[in-house]
Parts: sequence; structure tokens; C-alpha cells
Amino acid sequence: MIGRRYLDPGDRQAGRYDPPRPCVVLARCGPGGGPRNVHVRYLDDGTEEVIPFPRRLRRHPQQPR
Repeated sequence: MIGRRYLDPGDRQAGRYDPPRPCVVLARCGPGGGPRNVHVRYLDDGTEEVIPFPRRLRRHPQQPR
């Protein structure tokens, strides 16, 4: 998970990104067994944000499995 690239389509409250923004996971936090938050860096402008992982990020098409 850490170091992998994902696409962030945005969320309903802050608004959707069209097209989805590529990002890299820098760190993860939270208890196991449920949704965890991840610290990401967006590749287009270098900003960083903490977001919920499985609910928001999607697999990047060029990321190897």
C-alpha cells in the first residue's frame, strides 16, 4: 500500500475531480479490521492530504499488481 499509486476521484462533500487525480500513499494510520486513513501526495501539484483509503481511492491503471 505504501508507495503505490492510486486515483482519487474526490468526494461528494468537497466535489469530484474530473479526471481523477493521481496520488501516492505516503503513510497509513488507524486500527486494523476497518477503514483506515492514508496520507497521500498528489502527483499533479505536490499537495498532501489525509483521506479514507478504501472508500475513496481507486487502483491506478498503470500500477503493477
